[in-house]
Order: sequence, then C-alpha cells, then structure tokens
Amino acid sequence: MQKNGIRVHTLVHVDSRPITDCPGEIRAFMTVRDEILRLPRTLDHHRCIGVARFFIIDNGSTDGTREFISAQPDCHLFLTQNSYAEARLGLEWQQALLEEYGVGYWCLTVDADEWFVYPGCENQPLPQLAAYLEHSGAQGMFAFLLDMYGKGSVAETISAPQRSLLDACRYFDRHYIWDLGFRVPGLARRRFPPYKVAGGPRWRLLFPKLHRHYYLLKALWQISDFFKVPLPDGATTSAYSDEDPVPPLVARYALPAPTRNDTDQAF
Repeated sequence: MQKNGIRVHTLVHVDSRPITDCPGEIRAFMTVRDEILRLPRTLDHHRCIGVARFFIIDNGSTDGTREFISAQPDCHLFLTQNSYAEARLGLEWQQALLEEYGVGYWCLTVDADEWFVYPGCENQPLPQLAAYLEHSGAQGMFAFLLDMYGKGSVAETISAPQRSLLDACRYFDRHYIWDLGFRVPGLARRRFPPYKVAGGPRWRLLFPKLHRHYYLLKALWQISDFFKVPLPDGATTSAYSDEDPVPPLVARYALPAPTRNDTDQAF
C-alpha cells in the first residue's frame, strides 16, 4: 500500500502471549504460507536443538497453518496480507521483527522446509553453540543450504505432518563448488561468507551438460552483464548485489546502522 509516497506494510500480532525478556534464549524467525504439512516437524526439530521461542509471520494461509501456530505455546503469530514479493520475499517483515524482538539475542532465520543442522547438533544444543560463537568473538554463523530430495520424482515425494523431512528426502548431490572469488587485500572489503556455493540438483537440471563446468558458466554470466538493457523512463530496480552481506543463519542480533534509502518504508 502506498501512502503519501511511503510504502506501508502491516504486521499484526494476534496471539495474547506476553513476549518477555529471557536472556540467553534462542529465538527463531520465519515467514510461512500454507505450510501445515512441513511446519509441525520443522518446529519439533528446532525445539529439540534448543530454540525457545518462534516468531512466525503468516502471509495468508488457508490450510490450517495459522490455527496450528496459534495453538503452540512457544510461538508468536504475526499476520500480514501485504505482498510477499514487495517485501523482498518477506525479508523486510523478518527484519522488522528482528529489530523489535531479536536485539541482544542469538537468532535463527529459517523457512518451514529448512532444518538447521550443524556438527554435534544431536548432543550439543544451540545455546552451547551460541556460547562457543560468543566466546570466539563471532557475530554470526554461515550455513550452507543443502538441497535434499526423495528417491523418485518431486511429485512422488510426499511429506506429512507426522513424517520427518529427512525420511521423505534422504538424498543430496555431492558435487558442489566453493568459489572463493578474487579479491585484492586492502582494495576490496571482505565478504561474509568469503565464498559462494554453487551446484546441487538445480544446477544439474538447469544445465545438464554444463553443470560440472561452473567457472565457464560464471564467465558467461559475467559477460552477459555487459549487455543489459536499461529500464525505460528512468525507472530503477534494486536487488542484492555481490557486495551485499549474506544474512547469517545464526547471529547475535544488533540494530543495524541507520541508512538512507530512496524509498522510505514503514511497518
């Protein structure tokens, strides 16, 4: 919604559970829509590894997801009917909640079909991992997104609330490229993470003959940048660039420094 040149999105907190300060607890943030098949086991997994509280944004679910979240004592539900794409795929909504409820906490940002897994997670819960990161002076932790899939086609891989995602999707590709890129020390700022990861089933399906030739594809992609056609009438568009930091999966959240944007945003 545009109001006097300002784009306004609303997040309505609908549950009545108090949000109290609990130092040391791990908080998770996610955006969902019609995720009743996956969400129950996803919440269970993250509860088992130490998440104490969930802040969930529902963007128009009609399959019972909203009612399920409302019944969970460790979940806080926020509703919005605004455009998911306009909110940068929900990132702006999550950012608003992180700034309100995540400052000073270690926060986990996941989707309903994502499980956070790390070495030793079976025996070492998230609070211990957070304590280790804090002792190390780390401000966040990069997580590699590994695509998992079932034995048959995607249409044949059926998930259910009582079935583990790891039972339904037990397979993954082992061929990935960890691209460190090129950076001259002192001339370009360090990126986090310092590499990009490419590969997996999507690359294999999109580029059946070239998927093992990552650097050739990268060169062709970069060459194509020289042939972009500018948008007419002086219109502009924005997106994450190579210089934008990748949001860490686990971070002790702090308020970002104020920045000046071409378009003011209000929540």
